[in-house]
Amino acid sequence: MIKIIFGVLLFCGVIFSANAQEVEVPAEQPVDEVSETQDTNPEETVSEQPQQEEPAEEVVYVDAEVFSPSFMKSLIGCKPDSESNQENTIEIIGIKDQRCQIKYANFDLNVPPSLLGNIHSFEDVETLLKNKDIAHYNYRADYIYEGLVYALDACLNKKEYFGKQEELSDEYVTINRGLSSEFINGVCVISLQNTQNIEGVDSDLRVTCKLPYKEVKNLEPYFKDIVAKYGEKRGFGSDGHIMVKPAEYNKKTNEGDIALMYYMQKNGFCRKNTE
Repeated sequence: MIKIIFGVLLFCGVIFSANAQEVEVPAEQPVDEVSETQDTNPEETVSEQPQQEEPAEEVVYVDAEVFSPSFMKSLIGCKPDSESNQENTIEIIGIKDQRCQIKYANFDLNVPPSLLGNIHSFEDVETLLKNKDIAHYNYRADYIYEGLVYALDACLNKKEYFGKQEELSDEYVTINRGLSSEFINGVCVISLQNTQNIEGVDSDLRVTCKLPYKEVKNLEPYFKDIVAKYGEKRGFGSDGHIMVKPAEYNKKTNEGDIALMYYMQKNGFCRKNTE
């Protein structure tokens, strides 16, 4: 009986041992392997990381170069006074025709009293230079009429003429001046160009003189001899090529230009552009 029980127990132990060897317990994965095989969303990972704030841009405030209190007081009342910086001088002349007369950098300014309280600095004054109703460029030698004798001679021959052209400029203004003429429908049209660009704003101040052909014929004795002596000469050289001698500009031609310009203005042939 004891042998039978012992045999049964021995048989059960063998079965238990065999089953124990067949059961595999999964080993714990290393941390490195988990991180490599784990299915993660890159976007979620980034969003979880704290975002670094970009440094704010540094703002530097520069104080405007304002007028002194005493000059501001004079300006509000439009009382004669002046003030200068390193580049320019502003001068208050006084009230005229219900406007404050101010001089600044070759400009004459006629400022309405209602605007005086808005002017605090040289920068404010320069802004007013763009306003044609307020600022007028004080340039005396406005027009070129050098070569007028040649312009009239061209009209006499019913041709065009393009004379001297020049550009003048300073810190604020660019001026283009010149003289030209053309013969249109029996009329000699002489243009004294004068275009001013002030701070990007154009002003056309040309003067146009219109003379009927009959009037040009009447003026011929005043420029005929000058043109014959000093005007452009064309001929043929010894080699057969055309030779051109440019027109001369001298004291005699200048005297003729001045006399003819005076005559045309006095007799109402010239008009200034008002646009």
